Amino acid sequence: MNIGINATALTHTNPTGVEKYSYAIIKALIKAGQKDDNFTLYSPVNLPEYFSQYQRVIKAKRYWTQVRLPIELMTQKPDVFFQPSYMLPLFCPCPSVVTIHDLAWIHFSEAYSKEQIRSQQITLSRANRLKSEIIVPSNATKVDCINYGGLAADKIHVIAEASIQLPEANFDKFPNLSSLKDKNVILAIGRFETRKNQITLIKALSVLAKKHQVDVEKTVLVLIGKPGVGANDFFAEINKAKSTGLNIIISTNASDEEVSCWFKVATLFVYPSLYEGFGLPVLQAYEAKIPVICAKNSSITEVAGDAAWYINNATDENELAVGINALLNDPIKQNKLIGLGNKQLTKFSWQNAANQTLAVLKLASKSNKS
Repeated sequence: MNIGINATALTHTNPTGVEKYSYAIIKALIKAGQKDDNFTLYSPVNLPEYFSQYQRVIKAKRYWTQVRLPIELMTQKPDVFFQPSYMLPLFCPCPSVVTIHDLAWIHFSEAYSKEQIRSQQITLSRANRLKSEIIVPSNATKVDCINYGGLAADKIHVIAEASIQLPEANFDKFPNLSSLKDKNVILAIGRFETRKNQITLIKALSVLAKKHQVDVEKTVLVLIGKPGVGANDFFAEINKAKSTGLNIIISTNASDEEVSCWFKVATLFVYPSLYEGFGLPVLQAYEAKIPVICAKNSSITEVAGDAAWYINNATDENELAVGINALLNDPIKQNKLIGLGNKQLTKFSWQNAANQTLAVLKLASKSNKS
């Protein structure tokens, strides 16, 4: 099977979650491919060394995805084309498979520009028009694609992602973090925006200080992410909390190496998000052997399984404070969740994701012959 892949996501120096998925799944696909599977990675520039033997660099000053790439597909005629991220080309002369990661833009439209929403709408309509096979990372996202995207259920394939590996923690590069190993470090990772719901977590820290027996001086809330829509409210809540003496650390430009160190010193990982297409940070916390508290919504329960402490109402700071207090003061509960997290982690692997993706690619390729 000749498989063409849009590999532009591999060229970004500061990859987003979607781009990290693209890197992981393309690498796993190459490893999982059979002898008769040939991969061509289309890109406007040279790819990282690992992928260079599969690359096909095609130049274009403008409209690379929408015009230049389809022309190349007409010339090369792969059996199937895979779009792991972003929008499918305007036309595709061969069977296609596209990954749709979430429909957050429908649930939280205020966080997206008109152009971004239009782009997402085009992605859905184009997948429908081209009769593409569609990969989604969770059953929750599949339901969204059917209910809100109007996509056919039999064209949607749920393929769970896996944890994105972080580099080894190196405290020599971040010596200040070593001093926090004896603290109660509550870690949260995600863009500072309304959907990620960190404001409820900040308010929960205030509740902990007022209503629960938590040593405020020994407790540190660490928030890692970049500002998004709603960040002004987020920073206002931070300033309010800090004015009462709460210890909050914010990192807006953390490298993967720094994140790895934070996972090593963290006592708890809290994921209060209001909506996720998958929720990779939960698996990273399991991998770091940290107990997890998370919201009970969207796809998060599919990822977290029975290994997390759930918050039924993600916007209730009192309920979240109760959960945090319960785990901080109960090492037995912590160890139980860590053990369950290790078990849950075994359900996810990039090898399985690649094998299932190959099966979908093969299914799509046969549609051209039927």
